[in-house]
Amino acid sequence: MNLGDSIKSIRKAKRIKQKDLAAAAGISANALHSIEAGISMPAIATLQRLAQVLDVPMSYILVFSVTEDDVAEDKRTIFRQLMPLLKILLLPKEDEK
Repeated sequence: MNLGDSIKSIRKAKRIKQKDLAAAAGISANALHSIEAGISMPAIATLQRLAQVLDVPMSYILVFSVTEDDVAEDKRTIFRQLMPLLKILLLPKEDEK
């Protein structure tokens, strides 16, 4: 499970700069960098603020943080096929921004 990668991919899909997301969520840019880099884990309250600023349900961050290693070996093929589709369906497309 990698919350940092999840937050980063949603932030980039929404074209939000790291420093802007950090400021809007009330955390330092260094703290957000540490979260996105997997160095630190955000508190639940911070995760909720990040989701609010990113304008996504917190469940999106959690779903996108699931990695192949978190999935049973016999289910990994379907996971690899479904995860990219989920991101396409749930995150905004370039022309919707």
